[in-house]
Amino acid sequence: MNTAALCLAVCIVGFFVSVVLLVLGKSSAKWPRADGVVLSSRVVRRRSRTPYVSARVSYEYRVLDRVHRGSRIAFGYQGMSDSGDSAESIVQRFSTGTRLSVAYLPGWPSQSVLIPGIRKRVFLWLVFSLLLGLVCLSLYASGHT
Repeated sequence: MNTAALCLAVCIVGFFVSVVLLVLGKSSAKWPRADGVVLSSRVVRRRSRTPYVSARVSYEYRVLDRVHRGSRIAFGYQGMSDSGDSAESIVQRFSTGTRLSVAYLPGWPSQSVLIPGIRKRVFLWLVFSLLLGLVCLSLYASGHT
């Protein structure tokens, strides 16, 4: 497989992932809620060429007498929320032992999120994947490898 075709394939996957996150994020604003509790909350720091900081939160909630566990903070969350909250702020907001309301997908209650709605970052990924896809498509069409 040549480079342009591989690039195009990655863009297509990125586009579809973005669309799925948009659909789930939009619909999650209307999902039912369940009472839950934060089991653990921590900041994860990766030190490499590009330092990466992210919040990791795990929580538990009950739907129809069945206990579920989740870790999704928001659809499109990548270490910083759209409001500028840092990973540290997210961990403070959802500290261990905090009681909270968890939005869950009707019919599939094991799918949940703490902050329903669409994050701006999802739109950025969608636009980026479309633009890069157009570049890759033009390279592919012109025969560049």
